[in-house]
Amino acid sequence: MKKTKRRNTVRYEFEDGQRIELADIGWAKSGKIYSYVNAGNKDAPINSEILEWSSAGARESFARKIANLSRNDQYEKWAIYFADIWDDLRAQDIEVIEVEVQDEPIPLEWLVPSLIPVGFPSQLYGDAGQGKSTLVSSLAVAMATDTPWLGKTVLQGKTLILDWELSADMTVRRMYRLARGIGLTRPPAGILYSAMESPLYTTLDAVERVVRREEIALVIIDSLGPASGGDPGDVETTIRLMGNLRRLPTTSLILDHQSKGSSESYTSKRAFGSVYKGNLARSVMQLQMIKPLEDGTGTSCMLHHQKTNFVLKTEPIPFYMLYSQNDTKIEVGDIDSGDFDLEVKTPAWRTVMDAMLIGRAYTTPDLAGETGL
Repeated sequence: MKKTKRRNTVRYEFEDGQRIELADIGWAKSGKIYSYVNAGNKDAPINSEILEWSSAGARESFARKIANLSRNDQYEKWAIYFADIWDDLRAQDIEVIEVEVQDEPIPLEWLVPSLIPVGFPSQLYGDAGQGKSTLVSSLAVAMATDTPWLGKTVLQGKTLILDWELSADMTVRRMYRLARGIGLTRPPAGILYSAMESPLYTTLDAVERVVRREEIALVIIDSLGPASGGDPGDVETTIRLMGNLRRLPTTSLILDHQSKGSSESYTSKRAFGSVYKGNLARSVMQLQMIKPLEDGTGTSCMLHHQKTNFVLKTEPIPFYMLYSQNDTKIEVGDIDSGDFDLEVKTPAWRTVMDAMLIGRAYTTPDLAGETGL
C-alpha cells in the first residue's frame, strides 16, 4: 500500500492498480471519524461518498458497494483495503514543525486590500436581489483588466466562476454589460465560467485541475447552498465545503444568502445557516442595496466589512450600481451625498422591553398592538 499526502487529501494506492482517496478527514466531538471517499482506479472512479470510518458496519457496507459496482465480486479484497486504511488512520500522528528554525514567511498578500486575502476563503452575503453576482462579476472584470474595484487596486489574474444558480448566457450577458461600462466592446480575456449541477465535493478534482492548469487567481462560488450539496445549517456539511475550498490552491469568494428577520437592522443579519460559514471564512462582507436613485438610473449600495482575521475592518464602502440600456457600471459614491442614508431599526427585544418598562400589564395581543410586532 502506497500512501501519498497532498494538502487536505490522502491517497492510498494498491498493487492491483486500485486506489482509495480520502478528502476532508474530520473528527467529530463524539470521536467518530468521517471523510469524503473516492474509490476506484485512476482511469475509472467507482464510487464517491462520505464514509464514517469509525463504524465497522459503514466500512463493510462501502466495501460491498464497491465490489458490486466494479462487478468483480471481490468484496474480501476491498474489505481488507478499508481495514488497512482504518488502521493507518488510527495510528497516524499529527504533523508538527519546529517554529524556531522556520524562515519568516513573506507578508500576507491581498487580492483586494484589507477585504480579500490571497489563498483563503472569503464570503459575501446579502438579501436576494441585492446585486451580489453583479458586484463579484465586476471584480472579475477589474482583475482581468488591471483596473480598480470599489476604489481599490486589485491583484491581476484569472477568475473562475462556478455557478449553481443561473446559466452561461445570463453570465456572459452580464459580462458584456460590465465590459461596455468600462469602455470595452466585449468581456476581457481571463474570465472562465462553468455551469455546475453537482455539489462541489463531487467535482473537486476536476475543479482543482482547471485551477492549476489555468493558474486561476480567484474562484467564485455562486452560491453556497447548492455548492454544499446539503443543508446550509448542518455543521458537517459546512465544514466539508470550507475544507474543499481550502484544498484548492487559490483564493475563493463564496456568495451566500442571509437570514430573514424584519425586526433586525440590515447590518445585524448574518448569513443563513451554520455560523461555521462565517467562522471559517477569513473575511466576511455584506452587500446592502440602500435605495433606487430618483432618476431611475440605478441603485445606491453599501459594502459592509463584517469580519476579518488579519487586519482592522474596512469602513463601509458606498457605491452605485448604474444601469443603462446597454451597460452596467459600478462607481464609488460619496457617503455624505444623501444617497447612502441607512435605515436603523430597533431590535424587537428592545421594543418589547421599552413598552414593558412603562409599567402597564399587557396581554399578548395588547403588547403586539402596542409594539407593532
